[in-house]
Parts: sequence; structure tokens; C-alpha cells
Amino acid sequence: MNTTVKCLSLAIAATFLAACGGAGTPGTTASTATLFGTVPGTKIEAFCDNGSYYVTHSDKTKGKTTTPPQHPFSLTMPAGVGCHIVMTMNDDNPKFTDVVQPIGFKNKVGNVQTRLVLGAGNKVDLGNVDLYPTSLAVTNAGKSISAVVDSKSLSVDVLKQPFVLDDHKTKGAKNPLETADANKNGIPDFNDDPKTDGQTLPPGAIDSQDPDGNGIPNEYEVSTNKTLLSTGIKDTDHDGIPDSIDVNPDNLPNKNIALPHSKNGYLDSDKNHDGFPDTDSNHDGKNNTTGKDDNTSLDG
Repeated sequence: MNTTVKCLSLAIAATFLAACGGAGTPGTTASTATLFGTVPGTKIEAFCDNGSYYVTHSDKTKGKTTTPPQHPFSLTMPAGVGCHIVMTMNDDNPKFTDVVQPIGFKNKVGNVQTRLVLGAGNKVDLGNVDLYPTSLAVTNAGKSISAVVDSKSLSVDVLKQPFVLDDHKTKGAKNPLETADANKNGIPDFNDDPKTDGQTLPPGAIDSQDPDGNGIPNEYEVSTNKTLLSTGIKDTDHDGIPDSIDVNPDNLPNKNIALPHSKNGYLDSDKNHDGFPDTDSNHDGKNNTTGKDDNTSLDG
């Protein structure tokens, strides 16, 4: 397992769709979807294929009568864009170690996946996500956890493997594929053909936010950050996507934008929606044929 680390550059994103508490979508024409549920008090983040970043916090003024509390949250996300969901316990409590928990769910054949695509207008309920409150709770549950210290010596624990919603159904967690319909064909993605469900990347495509497929988004892994740094390519937010094709290279509030001549925040030359131009299949930030840096002027 690769060493994991928390990047302190993550910012709380406001939104022009503030009613749902998440960040705005890239471009003014992008359609949106909503992810909601309850948690025992936490930060909810989405890291998406094109580098866009969305974040919200659960409402601790509600759902306080249960043990643990079930605080509601609602996150506005871009429709048709693959995103990885991460939830962090204790983010706003300096007395306790943050526990970073990437969210996973199973497809109909039982494989765990973490990349989620929502269709336009989808409202997907994750139910009650009963997160691990501390590292000790994870250890007692028999799960693996990686404890690391970041650059400012603040203790952060990152799950080595996703928090799989299907394993917590007895406490109310729900698999998003059972209600999501990314391709809008009327069939829930859990039962849809993987070749056309809108969730599955085309053969040969690499998940831009999780190229090693371990379920941990680049933002929380050191190894993926080193890949671009070693080539001299600028990647300010360390998400594995070069700044030149990242619609939010700093992960700052209200900074999800559409690249020039792009559609809904995606490069037109990025037909498989993996965050890189189709001429850069190995994701090194350079054109496969010419060796030159990816040219976003060709996205129109």
C-alpha cells in the first residue's frame, strides 16, 4: 500500500448553487445532480475526473437524537462527470485525529468501485453512512488503516481501503448505483450493462483520480503526486492532473471553470472523460506522438 497524506490545500467551496451546500459546476451550461444522506458529523468531498472539486459539511444542528448522531448533508455535483467521494471525521475538531474515509460501493458482480457518475437531475441517497469516528474504531472493526503525519505535523489517518457502503447496510447505508442512472435510460446503474451504464470507463481508459485503482483518490496519496513532479509538469493541487487541463488547479472556492472552448468543463478532445486529452493515453502530460506538452488550444 502506498503511503497516504492529507493535503492541507483543500478549501471549503462555496457555490452559485448554495442551496445544496456544494460547489458550483464547471461552466455555466453544466447540468448537476445531488448526493445526500446522513453521517455522524463530517466533511464530504468530491474529486472529479476533470480536476473539479466539491465540498460540503453535514448539518450538526439536525439529527442529534440518535447514537451516533445522523447529521444530514447534501452535495451538488456535476452530472456526467466521474467523481470520487471522500468523507472525513473530526475535520473541525482539533482534539481528535482526522479519519479520512474514501467511499466505496459494489456493482452487481460484487466488485468494489469508488468512481461515481450521476445523471442530470439525479438525486441519490447514500442513506446513513455510519463512519468510523476514530482510528481505534477501525482497528477494533478489523479494518486496515494507515496513520501518517503531514507536512505540518497534524495527525491524519487515511483508510487503506474504501469504506464500502454495502458492508454497512444494517445501519442504513445505501449503494448509490441502485438509484443512480448516469445514462438516463431508465435502468438503475446497478442493473445496467457495464458497457453502456455511464459509470464504466471505456477499455484502456485510466481513472484520472485513482490510476492505481486502490480506491484512494490522488489527493490523499504521495505516490501519484511524485509521478508528475518527476517530469517537471506543474500540478498545484497534487491531484495527478496537470494544471493545463485541470478545471480547478488550486481546489479553491468558486474556481471550478470550463477550459477554453470546452463543453461542461471537459476537453472536447477528452472523449473518454479521464481528465486527459485522447492524445495523452499514458497520462504523462505530453502528446504521445510529438512529446510536447498537452495543448488545450486543441480542445475546440
